[in-house]
Amino acid sequence: MKSDVNLVKRLTVAIGGVVTLILLSLIIIVVIQVYSSSVKDTHLTFETKAELNANKVQEVINTVDGIAKNLQSYIQSNFGSLNAKLDCKNGLNTNVKFSMVYGTLMDENKVIMERYIVNTAWSALSTNSDISVLAVYFEPYVFDKALSTYGLETHQENLKAKTLTPIFSYESFANKEFYSVTKQTLKPHISDPMLDDNGNMVYYVSYPIIYKDEFKGVIVINVLSTSFDEIIFEKSTYETSFSSVFNQDWDIIYDYMYPELINVNMSEMISSREMQELTQLGEQKDPFHMKSEVIGGEKYERYLYPIKALDKTWWAHISIESQEFYSEIWVLIGIISAVSIISLLILILVTKNILAKALKPLDQVVSAASQMSQGDLDIHLNISRQDEIGMLGQEFDDMSNSLKEIILDIKQVLGNMAQGDFTSTINAQYKGAFFPIKTSLIQIGEKLSHTLASITRATETVSSGAENIAKGAVELANGTIEQSTIVQEFHSITNEIEESIIKTTLQAEETSKISIEAKQQATQGNIEMEKMLLSMNAINQSSQTISVVLKTVEDIASQTNLLALNASIEATRAGENGKGFAVVAEEVRKLAFRSSETVKEIDKIINMSMEDISRGQDVASNVALSLQQIVNTIERTTTISEELLKTSTSQKHTLDNLIAGTEHISILIQTNSSTSQEAAAISEELAKEAKNLSELMQYFKINK
Repeated sequence: MKSDVNLVKRLTVAIGGVVTLILLSLIIIVVIQVYSSSVKDTHLTFETKAELNANKVQEVINTVDGIAKNLQSYIQSNFGSLNAKLDCKNGLNTNVKFSMVYGTLMDENKVIMERYIVNTAWSALSTNSDISVLAVYFEPYVFDKALSTYGLETHQENLKAKTLTPIFSYESFANKEFYSVTKQTLKPHISDPMLDDNGNMVYYVSYPIIYKDEFKGVIVINVLSTSFDEIIFEKSTYETSFSSVFNQDWDIIYDYMYPELINVNMSEMISSREMQELTQLGEQKDPFHMKSEVIGGEKYERYLYPIKALDKTWWAHISIESQEFYSEIWVLIGIISAVSIISLLILILVTKNILAKALKPLDQVVSAASQMSQGDLDIHLNISRQDEIGMLGQEFDDMSNSLKEIILDIKQVLGNMAQGDFTSTINAQYKGAFFPIKTSLIQIGEKLSHTLASITRATETVSSGAENIAKGAVELANGTIEQSTIVQEFHSITNEIEESIIKTTLQAEETSKISIEAKQQATQGNIEMEKMLLSMNAINQSSQTISVVLKTVEDIASQTNLLALNASIEATRAGENGKGFAVVAEEVRKLAFRSSETVKEIDKIINMSMEDISRGQDVASNVALSLQQIVNTIERTTTISEELLKTSTSQKHTLDNLIAGTEHISILIQTNSSTSQEAAAISEELAKEAKNLSELMQYFKINK
């Protein structure tokens, strides 16, 4: 029963495993596709929203830009009329009217321009609630040569009353960014959002008024940052998403959700590496997406779209926490995975039930197999099915009957053999793989009959041979005793030879030591002789030096003698006055002569010494050569002594091995003697056992 369940389980696991692998592969493919598609769609959603926000901001900027351009175009086109010739009567200007700004009389052309500027401003304020102020400022004495300052402002809060704000101080606007930057660059300029005098967050759009390449003034439109409020993303969809606007330096210039972050640079919120990536992507001035991690730890997906803000590039920015960004995707993947797992479990359960029902009849087959494995062949399977399982049950019945018939036949044959009767015949039908059993039984009977006959003959042979072995063992024991005596005598002789070799070895060692000492002494004598030769060479060189010095002294004596002779001649010429000098010269000449003779004698002695030294050197060289020959002879003697010592040592080792071998042979001979005696005893016992075996063989019945 247990096996059936295991088979069902194995089949269920196998089928379930295959289905699981297939379904898992499909799930992985679907999940990858869903993940890729969902991420792509979500990216597209946020990219589209960033583009939409950028377009909204761009629309506000373009609207303000259009108003400013229209007003700039009108003023620049009609600026020449401000200085046109006036119609005068009796020296008075007849085309004058009161200024709408200052209430003073002005030329009609200037008043007309004032009216156009004011009407345009009121129209812009009424149609664009995001514009808080529209103003026009001129350089001193440009609009009217009588006015050092000309400027007007129209405010949103004064729209209903249709009132203006005249400007009376050039310094009140000349140093402000919207005027100074525009004046310097002569190009349109947009400022970053900042607080105005009323505490509102605004940004300025300023256009220069240029006439004949000269700067004349500035048109300024103040736009409320609340115009960006339409950028707010649907909070019901994404809780962590928020929108903002960056300037080209990556300062936050608008953030509805976190106004405290306005004017904060992104470098304070993200790492330097991510800031570098942000800057590099922004240099292309194309829309882009990037991932970043706020210094606090949250990870964000960021989408940026460029906004052309006159002379600057702003960026519409949307960000969302990465966790929320991927949350819906993971939920969808989780649902797909859960549905797939549930479907797989249902499929496995259904498969298991179908397999259990289909394999139920195998219980009887397993039970029958269990009975047969226990030796019970009385089985009958009641399986009515006509499929493979039914056929298997019928085959089990046939196999049981066939096995019972064969086993009964084998039982009968083996029973007869157990009684010593090897003449029984086999009657059952042995089919297929059982046929070799029949053949083996027949062969066993024949083989045992033949073997028993051979054993009978062998016992007779063993009985007669055992007696001969006993006799031979006795003779072998006697021979081993004689061998033992001879080996002991040989052992005594080898011991005496070993003692003689040991003495020879000791004498060779002593001879080697003496030769080594003689070699060392001869070598030392040779060294001393070489030192003596060096000393004699030094004496010879010194003698040669002395000879040279004596030669010099002899030359000096000759010169002195010559000088003394000259002095004597001069003294003779001097007469009485030179007598004393002549005596001295004579003494000097005698002294020089004696010195010369002495030098010659010394030189003669030195030459004789040098000859003696030369002969001594020759003798010393011969002695050194003889010492070297003695050293060589001693070295050869030492070598021969060492070789003799090695030979003696080798002979000693060989003799030791010979003695050990002799002792081993003696032991073996003694062992052989003991073995021979035991063999004689065993042979006698073997003869007795052979006789007993012959008597036992008479019990068996065999075919002869």
